[in-house]
Amino acid sequence: MAQTARKPAAGRRKGRAAHNLGRVEDRFLADPGSAAEPAPESAASSEEEEEEEDSESDGERARRFNRSEAENIRRWYAAGEATVTVGSPAQQRHRFAELPVVWQEVTSSPIEADSVLHVLKGGELRLKGQADGQEATHSREASQTSAANLDVWYRAADGGSLWHAVVATPSQAAAEGLITLFQGFCKASCGMDEPAGAAGPRGKRKRGVSSSLNITLGLLADRWHCAGHPEDQKQTKYNQSLLAVTAGWLLPWLDPERQLEPNIAAAGASDGAVPGASSDEAEGFDASEIYAAVKPTGGEPELPAGAAASLLLPTLRRYQSRAAQWMVNRERGISTTAPSAEEAGSSASAAAAGKEAGLHPLWRRVPCATGCFYMNPFNGAVSFKVFKAEPQPRGGILADEMGLGKTVELLACIASNRYTGPPPSFKLPSKGKRKQDTVDCVCGATSEEGYSGLWIQCDQCSTWMHAACLGLRRAPPGDFVCGSCQHAAAASPVTKKCGATLVVCPTPILHQWRDEILKHIQPGSMKLLIYEGQQQPRPGEPARIITAAELAAADIVLTTYEVLRRDVHLSSDEYASAAARTLRGRKKYHIMPTPLTRLRWWRVCLDEAQMVESSTAKAAKMAMQLEAVHRWCVTGTPMSRGLQDLFGLLSFLQVAPYNNTHWWRRCVQEPYDAGSQMARARLLKLLRPALGGLLWRSSKADVALELDLPPQHHNLTHLQMNAIERHFYRRQHDECLKAGRATLSSELLATATAAAAVHDGTAIVGASDAAGTSQAGPSSLAAQPQSPSAATAAAAARFRDRALTRREETSLMHPLLRLRQACCHPQVGGRLFLKAAGGGGPQTKAPMTMGEVLEVMLTKSRVEAEDAQRLLLASLNGLAGLLALQELPADAVRLYREALATVEQNKPLIRADKLQQLHTLTNLAAVLDDLKDSGVAVAPTLRDSKLLEEADEIRQEYLAESAASLAAHSADLDDVHKAVQRCKAPLLRQVTAAQAEELLLGWFMRAVALIAEHGRDQHSQHAVAQRIKDQVKEETIYLRSVSQNATSIASKFRDLFGLELVLKQELGEYNKAQAAATDELQRLQVACQNPSPGIINLAATCGRCRQDTAVAGVVCRHCRLEELFWGWEGRAFALYSKAREGAGNVTAEEAIQQAQHDTLHRVVGRGGLGEASKSVEEEGEEGSTQLLLGAGRRDNAAAGAQIVRRPGDVENVLRLLLNQLRQVKVPSGKAEAEKELVMTAGKAHLDLLEQNRRLYLKSRALGSAQRQRLYALDELEQCTMRIKLLDNNELRQDREELFCVYQAELPVRFTELSNDKASAELELRARMGTLRYLLTVKAREASKAAVSGGPALEGAAEEQKDAQQQQQAQPSTGDGSGSAAAASQQQLPGGGSGPAAAAVASKEKEEEDQEEICTICHDRLGHEQVMLSCAHRLCCKCCLALQERLADSMPEARRRIQCPVCRTAVPVSEIVYIDTRLEVPGAQAAAAAEAADGEERIEVKGSYGTKLEAVVARLISLTRASATSRVLVFSTWKGVLELISHALTTNGLPHLHPSSSKKFEQAVLDFRAGHEAAMAAADAPSSSRAAAAPAKSAHPQVLLLLMQQGSNGLNLTEAQHVVLVEPSLNPAVEAQAVGRVDRIGQTRATHVHRFVVQHTIEENVHRLCQQRAAAMDLSAASVTRAVGNQKEGALTVRDVAQLLRRPEDGEEMEEEWQDAAAAGAGGANQEMQADGEAAAAEEEQQAPAVSLAGGAGRSAARRRRRL
Repeated sequence: MAQTARKPAAGRRKGRAAHNLGRVEDRFLADPGSAAEPAPESAASSEEEEEEEDSESDGERARRFNRSEAENIRRWYAAGEATVTVGSPAQQRHRFAELPVVWQEVTSSPIEADSVLHVLKGGELRLKGQADGQEATHSREASQTSAANLDVWYRAADGGSLWHAVVATPSQAAAEGLITLFQGFCKASCGMDEPAGAAGPRGKRKRGVSSSLNITLGLLADRWHCAGHPEDQKQTKYNQSLLAVTAGWLLPWLDPERQLEPNIAAAGASDGAVPGASSDEAEGFDASEIYAAVKPTGGEPELPAGAAASLLLPTLRRYQSRAAQWMVNRERGISTTAPSAEEAGSSASAAAAGKEAGLHPLWRRVPCATGCFYMNPFNGAVSFKVFKAEPQPRGGILADEMGLGKTVELLACIASNRYTGPPPSFKLPSKGKRKQDTVDCVCGATSEEGYSGLWIQCDQCSTWMHAACLGLRRAPPGDFVCGSCQHAAAASPVTKKCGATLVVCPTPILHQWRDEILKHIQPGSMKLLIYEGQQQPRPGEPARIITAAELAAADIVLTTYEVLRRDVHLSSDEYASAAARTLRGRKKYHIMPTPLTRLRWWRVCLDEAQMVESSTAKAAKMAMQLEAVHRWCVTGTPMSRGLQDLFGLLSFLQVAPYNNTHWWRRCVQEPYDAGSQMARARLLKLLRPALGGLLWRSSKADVALELDLPPQHHNLTHLQMNAIERHFYRRQHDECLKAGRATLSSELLATATAAAAVHDGTAIVGASDAAGTSQAGPSSLAAQPQSPSAATAAAAARFRDRALTRREETSLMHPLLRLRQACCHPQVGGRLFLKAAGGGGPQTKAPMTMGEVLEVMLTKSRVEAEDAQRLLLASLNGLAGLLALQELPADAVRLYREALATVEQNKPLIRADKLQQLHTLTNLAAVLDDLKDSGVAVAPTLRDSKLLEEADEIRQEYLAESAASLAAHSADLDDVHKAVQRCKAPLLRQVTAAQAEELLLGWFMRAVALIAEHGRDQHSQHAVAQRIKDQVKEETIYLRSVSQNATSIASKFRDLFGLELVLKQELGEYNKAQAAATDELQRLQVACQNPSPGIINLAATCGRCRQDTAVAGVVCRHCRLEELFWGWEGRAFALYSKAREGAGNVTAEEAIQQAQHDTLHRVVGRGGLGEASKSVEEEGEEGSTQLLLGAGRRDNAAAGAQIVRRPGDVENVLRLLLNQLRQVKVPSGKAEAEKELVMTAGKAHLDLLEQNRRLYLKSRALGSAQRQRLYALDELEQCTMRIKLLDNNELRQDREELFCVYQAELPVRFTELSNDKASAELELRARMGTLRYLLTVKAREASKAAVSGGPALEGAAEEQKDAQQQQQAQPSTGDGSGSAAAASQQQLPGGGSGPAAAAVASKEKEEEDQEEICTICHDRLGHEQVMLSCAHRLCCKCCLALQERLADSMPEARRRIQCPVCRTAVPVSEIVYIDTRLEVPGAQAAAAAEAADGEERIEVKGSYGTKLEAVVARLISLTRASATSRVLVFSTWKGVLELISHALTTNGLPHLHPSSSKKFEQAVLDFRAGHEAAMAAADAPSSSRAAAAPAKSAHPQVLLLLMQQGSNGLNLTEAQHVVLVEPSLNPAVEAQAVGRVDRIGQTRATHVHRFVVQHTIEENVHRLCQQRAAAMDLSAASVTRAVGNQKEGALTVRDVAQLLRRPEDGEEMEEEWQDAAAAGAGGANQEMQADGEAAAAEEEQQAPAVSLAGGAGRSAARRRRRL
């Protein structure tokens, strides 16, 4: 009964549900996102509802469903549901899969089944994703991996039984995808037979019967938007759903990445790294693995012997023959090898995976029950028609390692597969002959009227044109072709195929390609043409046009990438036509198109094709536009940064679909980087020659037996710096270390240093030394001896290396670069030394000697010491002023006297600020006067009575400079006034003074009258006016190269009478402006002789010219004078302006206002710019109206203006008028006399205008001198001011904060100045110590130069004397022992030369050496010494003993030792260790070149530093050994090569140094020519060699190159030696440089010479380079280009720490650790043998120096071993 009761209710519910379902479906289809997500429900509430449902009646359940049916259906759709009508499987045409399910009839009536029963119709199937009651929040990645279940409901066709099944899907995406395919307008069909037992006899159902019946899935062809192109990138949600259902579930063989490596995926999941990525980030992409996988087997067919014998001269090696045959086969479309059994099996599996022969590689065939469809497994695109694969490109990538002869292989291919078709047809432009009298000029003229100049006729179209319009002054020799005919010829295409091969190469090796072709190709067998770009026509220079027919007629055409970059905008006529359409008139010069794109090349080859790896570069864009039958990329490094480099090559080769960026990344690059084996297989199939791939690469190791190159030897030379270089390097290292600590945290740098030490196998002991600056002594190490590896293992284990960020690279790379450059020479990269050497210009870049470097360092040290003293004096004066305010005059006097004592103490070495001394003297005198009245007793000094006298002397000395400058400029102005008067002398000899003034003002009016009266024909007044107008316009356009000058005088007149009025007006304004400026200047000159306080204060507070003391609205009188000068300058010089509107005119006043406005905004950058001067307005002076008031406004007609220091338009017009008057013929008599008088007046007026320009310049200089005089007076007034105390009611201006304080601010200001004083004292002490050390080094160098008879350092005696005075001024210990500095600063013997002087100097040197003893132990200092910052010297053992007494826990900043002589506290970080053996001039190169034969006997002329002298000595030795030896010298920096070039010139060694790219080609040619001449001379008979011996030095044997110049395929096998001046961070750079000589064609053994300075960053760079070289395949490496902020060889944090760490630190600490352990064991044995602890302590107290000195001695011995 329950069942029968449910049926009516079910029927009712079914009807309503169907009705409501339709409405919900309509809303869902209209807006799928509008369906609300169901609210999450807990499991407990669900259970309670189920219990309630059991007790509910059918009616209650029906009512509850009716209330929430719409909400439930909406929730089902949101959770993922779909309803579909089931058909018969036989009706499905595109049935592609079956879904096996196990059905279960629903016998109970849960609410969900009840709801489905009321919704489903008969024969309908519903799919619903199982929901757990919670809202789905799965990410896309999670939906791809987490499994999901589908609830499937089916109602029998008779509308009876309800069946249910659960389908397990592998992922959430698959489940959602299947539902999506059935939602809305169904994209898929569903087929299924009736479940077995669903309907019994007579329509009765059998209950509880289960059956297994498959659901068939198919596609509805009319519902799919099929792809229209095989590379269609569009991907809809239905494509994604189909992809998830097929490739992700039912058809797994469609998944293109189904064979992901399990180990790589597991490793990536465990540590969070990207699958497939290297665990070491520094390693990056490894191209050698791909090269090894695709390299040829060696069994490939070889090129037949006679294939190219008629054209190719050399005999190919076997590997070259195989490569050439592979290239020929690629061009002819011949398969290289037959498929193996493995490949056949893979082909069968590919067919099973839907890959058919000829099918596009992006598509797969999906078989169906009837027919098939095609699917793109990468984006799910569907097509019911087949897409065929694109034909294979007829070309490839020839990527043999550098030096294997790729050029010869390419020439063999060119010779073996030449074009054999019919010759191309040339379509020449057809242009009918015009009549002889046809005029068609570029200016638009079509008739002969209005032009009387030279005519030019085109020899092709017979058109007449104006020669002036063409820029021609005379008829050109030979035939003339107009621009239209040239453009037509250049644009004519070659319609059919031709046999021309285009070879594109870098510019430096263009002529190398030409030489290789001429060398290896039979003479006369091929035509060679070099295309250097399409020349564009220029004024007066007809273009030499290259047509496509000329290129097609050649066999080989050479061009460069630079030409491609220039021609990229000339490749189409659309560019020229678009440019022409934008013009109002005809274009004067046609744009000649490039011929490269106007023919179909037989072959296009890109040499060094890595230059087009970026497909967005201009050269790459142009290369893509070239049409060719065969395309080749020739490069030794096709992949340097990663697979993205390969994409650029494939784009040029047009390898579809991988020339599309999207499909390249989707199919190859991204899955390969993720570790996909299928992506790797696709890549290898694309590249491997055995599989028909595009890449052919052989390495030197693979063909070593066939290559047979001579051996290569490597020589590493270690060098030691001298004292000057060490000091400079130490300063650079400190700055670099400071930058490293500021950029990277101290903890990070410390742990990175420890990790670098573990990586290198060296030891870093102590946390403080992690950054390379530990000062721990042996005593602290002996206290706790431990293993170095144990001390650094913990820090290294915590460290995780990473690449530097862009900000860190910006902060660190420049200091590291400067530090590396300091190892070569202090002048390299140092702005200070370049400036000292003469500004850094090309003619002044002479290298500095070590003495000059020392002088620069002394100057810099003096400046730093003076700055430090200035800070100290400022703090002392400020403190004294505060104490005076606090009514503590005695303390103020003490501080003022301390400031004066500081100045006197340092006076022998540095200068003091005069204004600070004036402040101290003036205020000290004032305080002492106040003390006399107050009665406070202060000890007087002898200097007290002379304080004001000294102050007055300083004041007069300070003002003397400004007074002298003012007098000198006033005298110059008087000289110009005298010259002005001399200009009038010729005229005064003919007329009176009054008549002369009248003539000077109006001679041009009389000239106009003469021309109007007597001028005829071309000298008529209209012709003269037009001629003057044209010449003024032409001159303006020529000079400015822009549109017409809006202020030009040419637009203001039409005839001579109009010109007369314009000149009268302009000259009147000119004279008025000049008079106003000169009058104001004279008034200011009188005022500045004895300036009043008012004018000084006005100059000090000007809001326009002052910054710190400016007051808004105040303008000084000199700024007013500047406005008058602007008005004068705008009329005395050329004034150019641009109108704001079109072709409008601009008056001179507006242009001057705009020019002044622009200049002040650009130069001043602040101030009023239109402000009103309060003082001037109040005084009521005339001229208060400023020129600035109209500047910059929109109503000003000038948009821009500029004044140029050259004659203005008025002067030019007067000069032209005078010239025209000279040509006018007048009758003799009165008219002739009038003409002569006017001519004399005109000449005098022009000379007067020229002198007035000089007058303006001198007047402006005088105004500046007056201004500086007022500034100097204001400075004197300001410098004597003392800090003032303000009341709380007083208001303080912003500019008064330094010298005005409130009572409450006194403690704070006192504390600040006290801290400044303490820091300034420390800074001054350090700087003075450095200065004394450098002076001592200079004195020692001078003494040694005097002993050796060499030139002494300039000023050494004076510096010695100053140092002696400074040393005597310091306190003495009283023990009678002099310091090392005092002993070394002996005055050199003055005058004298010869043996006697040398003997005296030698004797004094011996005495000096005998006196150089340590002031502590009284032993000789020896060669290894310690220099303190106070310039005293100690032996190493005593210095270490003093350091060991410091507490280990003391911070680094507070670690100081006390000088035993002067008691100065010297910071440990400022102690300098020196070796006197390294200070002998010229000894560095000899010591560094001990391994070279004969180098120790070579004396290098000049002082160039350790490294450069060693390099020059090596070059001299190599060139002397053999006249046929050739050497390449490589350096990273241009400055190093310039210094080496200067050194070689000084030493008379011929060499070549191409300083620019234009000279590079010629230098290489000269280098090769010299080698050929030397070899010919060596092969000549002995008599001929003897005759040619004097001339052999004319051939340069050394070529200086930059590193980047050696990485573009350059072939220099003429050389046998490669000198690398400095190590490189990138081993590929060095490999490329060495590869210039180690390649095919080399017949002699090669040598690589490296120079490394010990104990510097170069050792670290060399070590890092060796580590990188060992970790990479150098044959696969390249000099790479930047990608974002990543570069090849980019530094990591560990690399930076390794570079900053001093190399000797690890060795020293390792040895000290061993010595400390031994010392600790020895001490323990002594304590065991001692009688007691007291005896041991007493022994330790009695001899502390002995034990400590022993440790220092061992350290010194270790340093000697290292040296």
